[in-house]
Amino acid sequence: MVRRKGFYCLFALALSITVGLATILPITHASAASYSGSSSPSSNVLWGVDSVSFITPSFLSQIKRSNGTPQFIGRYLDAIAFSPMNASEASYIHSQGIRILPIQSDFGSDVGYGNGVTHANDALTKAHALGIPKGTIIIDDIESNSAVDAGFIEGWYTTISNAGYAVGYYENPYAGSSHFNSAFCAAVGKNPAIGNSILHSTEPSTGRTGRSDAPSFAPAGISCGGHTTGHAFIWQYGLANGSSVNIDIDEALSSVPLW
Repeated sequence: MVRRKGFYCLFALALSITVGLATILPITHASAASYSGSSSPSSNVLWGVDSVSFITPSFLSQIKRSNGTPQFIGRYLDAIAFSPMNASEASYIHSQGIRILPIQSDFGSDVGYGNGVTHANDALTKAHALGIPKGTIIIDDIESNSAVDAGFIEGWYTTISNAGYAVGYYENPYAGSSHFNSAFCAAVGKNPAIGNSILHSTEPSTGRTGRSDAPSFAPAGISCGGHTTGHAFIWQYGLANGSSVNIDIDEALSSVPLW
């Protein structure tokens, strides 16, 4: 997936870190949990990948050889253009000591409260069939070229949260890089609880690395009215972009309730 890069301003503020808890820094455009002292993620940051490809033993071996062993893998609950995750794949991933980030694919029509509810109910049906327990995060994939509005975001949030799952959105946070930023702020204005959602940020896109040389955790967040809104706890920092190993590269705070 091709992502558009943007410029952003980072204003340094004091960041307090308590062991096991990452605090989001209120800044314009960016919300970054900064871990200094090493180019590798710190102990409370997990390194992982996401892919539209089925995770088989041979594919996982390829990932390990090319980039390292992921601590989590993002896979899709439902999809049209590629194979979504099934129970045997999930069982295999778990058997390797790897956790799963469940993602609902973007089917378009990300407009209107009713469509948000329908999209969420489809994700819940798949989650229940796979045995994904309540409390686990479910990410809604909203691509940069997708039309999206506050109603859709609210419909997804209300349905997923009422079902007992943690709510997440995969999004481009930079103003002008997608329609999500303004739609999310409008949704939070109507229902402040939506501001508690976990954001899977695609920016900045710094390029793919291996696990051993992953960057310090620094995803961009969303600023609504000058206040950081949502929790940028997952960062897709490297895109596949036609690579022979069809994976995007991610980091996530260990507090994210993966499966």
